Amino acid sequence: MSDDEFTSDNVRAMSAFNPRLPADMLESLLEDEYWEIPANLAMNPSIPEWLMDDYASAGEEVAEALTANPSLPSRLFDSLAHHPKREVRSSLLERRDLPLDLIYTLSEDDSDGVRRAVAQNVHCPDALRRRVDGSSVSSANDVGWSQVTIENISQTSDEERIAYVRTCTVIDIDIQDELITDSNVQVRSQLASRLFTAREVLANLGADSDSWVRQTVAKNPNTPRNTLETLSRDESDWIRAAVGANPNAWELKEVLARDASPIVRGGVASNPLAEESLLERLGFDEAVQVRMNVAANGRTPIDLLSRLAQEGL
Repeated sequence: MSDDEFTSDNVRAMSAFNPRLPADMLESLLEDEYWEIPANLAMNPSIPEWLMDDYASAGEEVAEALTANPSLPSRLFDSLAHHPKREVRSSLLERRDLPLDLIYTLSEDDSDGVRRAVAQNVHCPDALRRRVDGSSVSSANDVGWSQVTIENISQTSDEERIAYVRTCTVIDIDIQDELITDSNVQVRSQLASRLFTAREVLANLGADSDSWVRQTVAKNPNTPRNTLETLSRDESDWIRAAVGANPNAWELKEVLARDASPIVRGGVASNPLAEESLLERLGFDEAVQVRMNVAANGRTPIDLLSRLAQEGL
Protein backbone atom coordinates (compact mmCIF):
# COMPACT_ATOMS: atom_id res chain seq x y z
CA MET A 1 0.00 0.00 0.00
CA SER A 2 1.16 3.53 -0.72
CA ASP A 3 1.49 5.95 2.15
CA ASP A 4 -1.47 8.06 0.99
CA GLU A 5 -3.71 5.08 1.79
CA PHE A 6 -2.90 5.42 5.50
CA THR A 7 -4.13 8.05 7.95
CA SER A 8 -3.67 9.03 11.57
CA ASP A 9 -6.46 6.56 12.37
CA ASN A 10 -4.08 3.77 11.32
CA VAL A 11 -1.38 5.11 13.64
CA ARG A 12 -3.74 4.98 16.62
CA ALA A 13 -4.87 1.50 15.58
CA MET A 14 -1.28 0.24 15.49
CA SER A 15 -0.64 1.60 18.98
CA ALA A 16 -3.33 -0.84 20.14
CA PHE A 17 -0.87 -3.68 19.37
CA ASN A 18 1.80 -2.27 21.68
CA PRO A 19 2.41 -4.47 24.75
CA ARG A 20 3.62 -1.43 26.74
CA LEU A 21 0.22 0.22 26.46
CA PRO A 22 -0.51 1.98 29.79
CA ALA A 23 -3.95 1.71 31.40
CA ASP A 24 -4.93 5.30 30.63
CA MET A 25 -4.10 4.82 26.95
CA LEU A 26 -6.06 1.57 26.87
CA GLU A 27 -9.07 3.43 28.24
CA SER A 28 -8.71 6.07 25.53
CA LEU A 29 -8.45 3.46 22.78
CA LEU A 30 -11.52 1.62 24.08
CA GLU A 31 -13.47 4.84 23.54
CA ASP A 32 -11.98 5.36 20.07
CA GLU A 33 -14.51 4.61 17.32
CA TYR A 34 -12.01 3.65 14.61
CA TRP A 35 -13.03 0.19 13.42
CA GLU A 36 -9.58 -1.49 13.42
CA ILE A 37 -8.81 -0.82 17.09
CA PRO A 38 -10.85 -3.59 18.82
CA ALA A 39 -9.29 -6.39 16.72
CA ASN A 40 -5.80 -4.99 17.28
CA LEU A 41 -6.38 -4.73 21.02
CA ALA A 42 -7.61 -8.32 21.01
CA MET A 43 -4.13 -9.45 19.89
CA ASN A 44 -2.30 -7.37 22.52
CA PRO A 45 -0.83 -9.71 25.18
CA SER A 46 -1.00 -7.04 27.89
CA ILE A 47 -4.75 -6.33 27.83
CA PRO A 48 -6.61 -7.33 31.02
CA GLU A 49 -8.46 -10.64 31.22
CA TRP A 50 -11.84 -8.95 31.65
CA LEU A 51 -11.40 -7.46 28.19
CA MET A 52 -10.42 -10.86 26.76
CA ASP A 53 -13.64 -12.24 28.30
CA ASP A 54 -15.64 -9.60 26.43
CA TYR A 55 -13.80 -10.19 23.18
CA ALA A 56 -14.29 -13.98 23.34
CA SER A 57 -18.01 -13.49 22.74
CA ALA A 58 -17.59 -10.63 20.28
CA GLY A 59 -18.13 -10.74 16.53
CA GLU A 60 -16.04 -12.72 14.06
CA GLU A 61 -13.20 -10.25 13.44
CA VAL A 62 -12.47 -9.46 17.09
CA ALA A 63 -12.88 -13.02 18.38
CA GLU A 64 -10.70 -14.37 15.56
CA ALA A 65 -8.00 -11.85 16.46
CA LEU A 66 -8.23 -12.92 20.11
CA THR A 67 -7.33 -16.51 19.16
CA ALA A 68 -3.84 -15.23 18.22
CA ASN A 69 -3.23 -13.53 21.58
CA PRO A 70 -0.24 -15.25 23.25
CA SER A 71 -1.65 -14.43 26.70
CA LEU A 72 -5.07 -15.93 26.02
CA PRO A 73 -6.19 -17.79 29.19
CA SER A 74 -6.78 -21.50 28.60
CA ARG A 75 -10.20 -21.14 30.23
CA LEU A 76 -11.35 -19.22 27.12
CA PHE A 77 -10.32 -21.96 24.69
CA ASP A 78 -13.61 -23.81 25.12
CA SER A 79 -15.84 -20.80 24.48
CA LEU A 80 -13.86 -19.92 21.35
CA ALA A 81 -14.03 -23.54 20.19
CA HIS A 82 -17.81 -23.18 20.28
CA HIS A 83 -17.97 -19.71 18.72
CA PRO A 84 -20.77 -19.51 16.13
CA LYS A 85 -18.37 -18.32 13.41
CA ARG A 86 -16.35 -21.13 11.79
CA GLU A 87 -13.49 -18.70 11.02
CA VAL A 88 -12.95 -18.23 14.76
CA ARG A 89 -12.93 -21.98 15.42
CA SER A 90 -10.48 -22.52 12.55
CA SER A 91 -8.16 -19.79 13.78
CA LEU A 92 -8.13 -21.25 17.28
CA LEU A 93 -6.68 -24.44 15.78
CA GLU A 94 -3.55 -22.55 14.74
CA ARG A 95 -2.50 -22.39 18.40
CA ARG A 96 0.25 -24.75 19.55
CA ASP A 97 -1.08 -24.88 23.11
CA LEU A 98 -4.56 -26.13 22.28
CA PRO A 99 -5.49 -29.14 24.47
CA LEU A 100 -5.85 -32.46 22.69
CA ASP A 101 -9.43 -32.91 23.92
CA LEU A 102 -10.47 -29.72 22.10
CA ILE A 103 -8.69 -30.86 18.94
CA TYR A 104 -10.79 -34.04 19.06
CA THR A 105 -13.93 -32.00 19.76
CA LEU A 106 -13.30 -29.76 16.75
CA SER A 107 -12.61 -32.79 14.56
CA GLU A 108 -16.39 -33.41 14.76
CA ASP A 109 -17.22 -29.86 13.65
CA ASP A 110 -19.87 -29.43 10.97
CA SER A 111 -17.54 -27.20 8.94
CA ASP A 112 -15.17 -28.79 6.42
CA GLY A 113 -12.83 -25.82 6.90
CA VAL A 114 -12.60 -26.41 10.65
CA ARG A 115 -11.91 -30.11 10.17
CA ARG A 116 -9.15 -29.26 7.68
CA ALA A 117 -7.69 -26.91 10.31
CA VAL A 118 -7.72 -29.82 12.78
CA ALA A 119 -5.60 -31.83 10.34
CA GLN A 120 -3.11 -28.96 10.07
CA ASN A 121 -2.68 -28.48 13.82
CA VAL A 122 0.88 -29.39 14.81
CA HIS A 123 -0.33 -31.64 17.64
CA CYS A 124 -3.01 -33.48 15.69
CA PRO A 125 -2.36 -37.24 16.01
CA ASP A 126 -1.67 -38.94 12.68
CA ALA A 127 -4.64 -41.29 13.03
CA LEU A 128 -6.99 -38.36 13.59
CA ARG A 129 -5.43 -36.41 10.72
CA ARG A 130 -6.07 -39.27 8.32
CA ARG A 131 -9.66 -39.62 9.56
CA VAL A 132 -10.63 -35.96 9.14
CA ASP A 133 -8.62 -35.11 6.04
CA GLY A 134 -7.63 -38.33 4.35
CA SER A 135 -4.04 -38.22 3.08
CA SER A 136 -4.08 -34.67 1.73
CA VAL A 137 -2.00 -33.22 4.58
CA SER A 138 1.54 -34.48 4.90
CA SER A 139 3.32 -34.69 8.22
CA ALA A 140 6.78 -35.87 9.19
CA ASN A 141 5.42 -39.22 10.35
CA ASP A 142 3.00 -39.65 7.44
CA VAL A 143 5.69 -39.63 4.78
CA GLY A 144 8.41 -41.31 6.81
CA TRP A 145 11.03 -38.56 6.76
CA SER A 146 13.39 -40.63 8.86
CA GLN A 147 14.06 -42.59 5.67
CA VAL A 148 14.87 -39.54 3.54
CA THR A 149 18.46 -39.44 2.32
CA ILE A 150 20.51 -37.40 -0.10
CA GLU A 151 20.03 -40.25 -2.57
CA ASN A 152 16.22 -40.27 -2.55
CA ILE A 153 15.20 -36.68 -1.73
CA SER A 154 14.90 -35.92 -5.45
CA GLN A 155 12.33 -38.72 -5.81
CA THR A 156 9.83 -37.04 -3.49
CA SER A 157 7.00 -34.81 -4.71
CA ASP A 158 6.98 -31.02 -4.32
CA GLU A 159 4.29 -31.34 -1.62
CA GLU A 160 6.37 -33.88 0.30
CA ARG A 161 9.55 -31.78 0.15
CA ILE A 162 7.67 -28.69 1.33
CA ALA A 163 6.23 -30.68 4.25
CA TYR A 164 9.64 -32.17 4.98
CA VAL A 165 11.38 -28.81 5.24
CA ARG A 166 8.51 -27.35 7.28
CA THR A 167 8.16 -30.18 9.81
CA CYS A 168 11.41 -32.12 10.07
CA THR A 169 13.34 -31.15 13.19
CA VAL A 170 16.83 -31.92 11.87
CA ILE A 171 17.80 -31.83 8.21
CA ASP A 172 21.17 -33.24 7.24
CA ILE A 173 23.54 -30.62 5.86
CA ASP A 174 23.97 -32.59 2.62
CA ILE A 175 20.21 -32.48 2.06
CA GLN A 176 20.14 -28.75 2.86
CA ASP A 177 22.80 -28.21 0.21
CA GLU A 178 20.74 -30.22 -2.27
CA LEU A 179 17.60 -28.17 -1.55
CA ILE A 180 19.36 -24.83 -2.23
CA THR A 181 18.78 -25.42 -5.93
CA ASP A 182 15.38 -27.11 -5.61
CA SER A 183 13.10 -26.26 -8.53
CA ASN A 184 10.22 -25.38 -6.19
CA VAL A 185 10.29 -21.85 -4.75
CA GLN A 186 8.24 -22.89 -1.70
CA VAL A 187 10.83 -25.52 -0.80
CA ARG A 188 13.62 -22.95 -0.95
CA SER A 189 11.64 -20.32 0.99
CA GLN A 190 10.73 -22.86 3.70
CA LEU A 191 14.43 -23.74 3.98
CA ALA A 192 15.27 -20.03 4.21
CA SER A 193 12.78 -19.53 7.05
CA ARG A 194 14.13 -22.27 9.32
CA LEU A 195 16.02 -21.12 12.41
CA PHE A 196 18.34 -24.12 12.21
CA THR A 197 19.23 -23.88 8.54
CA ALA A 198 23.02 -23.79 8.23
CA ARG A 199 24.41 -20.27 7.90
CA GLU A 200 26.31 -21.15 4.73
CA VAL A 201 23.04 -22.42 3.23
CA LEU A 202 21.32 -19.15 4.16
CA ALA A 203 24.17 -17.27 2.50
CA ASN A 204 23.58 -19.19 -0.72
CA LEU A 205 19.82 -18.66 -0.55
CA GLY A 206 20.48 -14.94 -0.07
CA ALA A 207 21.59 -14.89 -3.70
CA ASP A 208 18.49 -16.75 -4.93
CA SER A 209 16.92 -15.48 -8.15
CA ASP A 210 13.49 -15.33 -6.49
CA SER A 211 12.83 -12.19 -4.47
CA TRP A 212 10.53 -13.99 -2.00
CA VAL A 213 13.32 -16.40 -1.08
CA ARG A 214 15.77 -13.53 -0.59
CA GLN A 215 13.21 -11.66 1.53
CA THR A 216 12.76 -14.75 3.71
CA VAL A 217 16.54 -14.96 4.16
CA ALA A 218 16.56 -11.27 5.12
CA LYS A 219 14.02 -11.98 7.88
CA ASN A 220 15.93 -14.92 9.36
CA PRO A 221 17.78 -13.86 12.56
CA ASN A 222 20.49 -16.44 11.87
CA THR A 223 21.41 -15.06 8.47
CA PRO A 224 25.14 -14.18 8.35
CA ARG A 225 26.04 -10.53 8.74
CA ASN A 226 27.72 -10.22 5.32
CA THR A 227 24.60 -11.65 3.66
CA LEU A 228 22.42 -9.09 5.45
CA GLU A 229 24.77 -6.34 4.27
CA THR A 230 24.38 -7.51 0.68
CA LEU A 231 20.60 -7.76 1.00
CA SER A 232 20.45 -4.27 2.54
CA ARG A 233 21.41 -3.03 -0.94
CA ASP A 234 18.86 -5.19 -2.80
CA GLU A 235 16.76 -3.37 -5.39
CA SER A 236 13.57 -4.58 -3.68
CA ASP A 237 12.18 -2.21 -1.03
CA TRP A 238 10.60 -5.18 0.74
CA ILE A 239 13.89 -7.04 1.02
CA ARG A 240 15.70 -4.01 2.42
CA ALA A 241 12.77 -3.54 4.82
CA ALA A 242 13.14 -7.15 5.98
CA VAL A 243 16.81 -6.50 6.73
CA GLY A 244 15.86 -3.38 8.67
CA ALA A 245 13.39 -5.40 10.76
CA ASN A 246 15.90 -8.19 11.45
CA PRO A 247 16.97 -8.12 15.13
CA ASN A 248 20.55 -8.79 14.05
CA ALA A 249 20.73 -5.86 11.63
CA TRP A 250 22.83 -3.88 14.16
CA GLU A 251 24.21 -0.67 12.61
CA LEU A 252 22.50 -1.48 9.29
CA LYS A 253 19.39 -0.07 10.97
CA GLU A 254 20.91 3.41 11.00
CA VAL A 255 21.65 3.26 7.29
CA LEU A 256 18.25 1.84 6.37
CA ALA A 257 16.43 4.34 8.62
CA ARG A 258 17.56 6.98 6.11
CA ASP A 259 16.41 4.99 3.07
CA ALA A 260 14.34 6.93 0.54
CA SER A 261 11.58 4.32 0.69
CA PRO A 262 9.04 4.58 3.55
CA ILE A 263 8.60 0.81 3.26
CA VAL A 264 12.24 0.35 4.28
CA ARG A 265 12.10 2.93 7.07
CA GLY A 266 8.94 1.21 8.28
CA GLY A 267 10.85 -2.05 8.47
CA VAL A 268 13.44 -0.43 10.73
CA ALA A 269 10.65 1.04 12.86
CA SER A 270 9.32 -2.48 13.50
CA ASN A 271 12.71 -3.86 14.57
CA PRO A 272 12.29 -5.42 18.06
CA LEU A 273 15.78 -4.23 19.06
CA ALA A 274 15.53 -0.71 17.66
CA GLU A 275 17.15 1.84 19.96
CA GLU A 276 14.85 4.38 21.61
CA SER A 277 16.73 7.23 19.97
CA LEU A 278 16.08 5.71 16.55
CA LEU A 279 12.40 5.22 17.33
CA GLU A 280 12.17 8.81 18.58
CA ARG A 281 13.41 10.01 15.20
CA LEU A 282 11.19 7.68 13.19
CA GLY A 283 8.22 8.61 15.36
CA PHE A 284 8.22 11.98 13.61
CA ASP A 285 8.73 10.54 10.11
CA GLU A 286 6.67 12.18 7.40
CA ALA A 287 5.37 8.79 6.23
CA VAL A 288 2.32 7.55 8.12
CA GLN A 289 3.27 3.90 7.65
CA VAL A 290 6.58 4.51 9.41
CA ARG A 291 4.85 6.10 12.41
CA MET A 292 2.42 3.17 12.43
CA ASN A 293 5.26 0.73 13.01
CA VAL A 294 6.80 2.93 15.69
CA ALA A 295 3.42 2.96 17.45
CA ALA A 296 3.36 -0.86 17.52
CA ASN A 297 7.00 -1.30 18.60
CA GLY A 298 7.35 -2.54 22.19
CA ARG A 299 10.52 -0.44 22.68
CA THR A 300 8.88 2.88 21.83
CA PRO A 301 9.18 5.34 24.75
CA ILE A 302 5.90 5.81 26.63
CA ASP A 303 5.69 9.55 25.97
CA LEU A 304 6.06 8.99 22.22
CA LEU A 305 3.60 6.08 22.33
CA SER A 306 1.11 8.31 24.11
CA ARG A 307 1.40 10.96 21.40
CA LEU A 308 0.98 8.38 18.59
CA ALA A 309 -2.02 6.78 20.34
CA GLN A 310 -3.76 10.15 20.15
CA GLU A 311 -2.61 11.19 16.70
CA GLY A 312 -5.31 12.93 14.70
CA LEU A 313 -7.67 13.44 17.66
